[in-house]
Amino acid sequence: MDSVLFNKLVSMSNRYGVNSELVLAGGGNTSIKDKSALFVKASA
Repeated sequence: MDSVLFNKLVSMSNRYGVNSELVLAGGGNTSIKDKSALFVKASA
């Protein structure tokens, strides 16, 4: 995975994850897709 794409995934996950109006209780996964694969960051 491209490190720029990975950093965008982590940044997006952190930004949305701290906003209780945008997430469901219990967390969730964040994903991003490039030309050939789908990458999923599992909830903690």
